[in-house]
Amino acid sequence: MIRFVRSNEHSLVRAIAHERHAWAAVRSHASYACVFAARFIAIMTLVALPIIAFPPRRTTHCFESKADIAKATVKKYTYEAYPAWFEQHPEMTCPASLDELDDCLAARHIRDRWGRNYVWSCSRAGMLVSSAGKDGRIRTADDIRSDE
Repeated sequence: MIRFVRSNEHSLVRAIAHERHAWAAVRSHASYACVFAARFIAIMTLVALPIIAFPPRRTTHCFESKADIAKATVKKYTYEAYPAWFEQHPEMTCPASLDELDDCLAARHIRDRWGRNYVWSCSRAGMLVSSAGKDGRIRTADDIRSDE
């Protein structure tokens, strides 16, 4: 009987040891999962944080030159904004400034891509808008005009 008790004690000790080993394995797997999750979160933070902190710039004119943008703008003023403004002000032939025409456009374009103001003139025939171009001087070869 003593042997039986000892064998039962021995099997009980083995069962307890096995259970401890099983729980240790579960804890180690859980710790691996936690470590994996922590590393995943750290990596995603390193990837996502610069995107959130420094979002990509909105590039509306990524393949257009400054001259192409200025050409499009003087045409918008002459053929879109001026007729809309003229319908609202039939008693006037010329706006006091291009700011008045900006109300008829979706965006403000008071300065060209070189940072200079657009030049405009009005007559009974319509409106002429121009940019001094790259050199910044009026009446040179690189001027951009709405009638060209």
